[in-house]
Amino acid sequence: MSKKKDPAARFTKHNGNDASFGRIVAHRLRRTFALLLRPVGIALVAVALPAASGTAYAQTDKDALVALYNATDGANWDTNTNWNSSAAIDTWYGVRTDAAGRVDSLNLRNNSLSGSIPAELGDLTNLKYLALNNNSLSGSIPAELGDLTNLRELYLHENNLTGPIPAELGNLTKLETLDLRDNKENRNGGLTGSIPAELGDLTNLKELNLFNNSLTGSIPAELGDLTNLNRLVLNSNALTGSIPAELGDLDSLKHLDLSDNSLSGSIPAKLGDLTNLQFLYLNRNDLTGSIPTEFINLSELEYLRVSSERCVPGDTAFQEWLGDLEQHLHCFRAGGSNQDSPRGRRARYR
Repeated sequence: MSKKKDPAARFTKHNGNDASFGRIVAHRLRRTFALLLRPVGIALVAVALPAASGTAYAQTDKDALVALYNATDGANWDTNTNWNSSAAIDTWYGVRTDAAGRVDSLNLRNNSLSGSIPAELGDLTNLKYLALNNNSLSGSIPAELGDLTNLRELYLHENNLTGPIPAELGNLTKLETLDLRDNKENRNGGLTGSIPAELGDLTNLKELNLFNNSLTGSIPAELGDLTNLNRLVLNSNALTGSIPAELGDLDSLKHLDLSDNSLSGSIPAKLGDLTNLQFLYLNRNDLTGSIPTEFINLSELEYLRVSSERCVPGDTAFQEWLGDLEQHLHCFRAGGSNQDSPRGRRARYR
């Protein structure tokens, strides 16, 4: 008859002695607790990291605001409540923050800012709304504003800004309004250089207004990619070349003003595809030829101004269509069009 083996004896034999057994048990317990606590540690780190990074971003935002205050003579703003103080930045005049404490809106329009826009403003990367218009800002637009990739609205109009429009603004793909108009004072200064082709990447843009600057060169064909655009205002610059036919792809366009430039060539027939267009200003240019008969498709058109050597074609159907514009069609002579009165002379089309 065989003798039964004692399980404890087998275990003791396998593990050597009681001290060895104790060490093994302790090691296994430590390992078990470590595995159990690992998710807790990960969770604590996950909570701590956003809090730490959020604090760092909030400080970066505050530093950017202080840089703006210092660069634009903040002490002499019309209103500067709580600026450059220890108060929470969401109590600073014109500043709004989101749930994370980041600046998402900065509105200092018409507040007597003077000086230049600091590059640090590009650190406000949660910014959705920026309005610095109707001030006395000078210098150039910082390329760093192209880092504000959450921006929806940018208003820098009616200042004394100079230099080129940064191509980096083409990175602002969420932008819906870009208003840089009227930075030229008494026909001097204003934004210079050409209109960046990169602005054609702003496919969410609804309004582009560059009126009354000193922009030169041709109108980029890439602007024809802005299919959500409602208003395109480029008048009172020094633009040359022909009107790009690609502008006829702007299906949503209601207002197009290219007047008071030095544009030449004929009016593209493709503009007749702008079936939502209500206002069209092409006067005070050096255009040739007549109004394209395709304009008969512009059923929503309310106002038309052109400058051309021969404004109205003789097509009977076209002249009947023009009857609805009798009070709002104005023709200007080509070449000497810039000398005509603002109201011009009504076209004779009957």
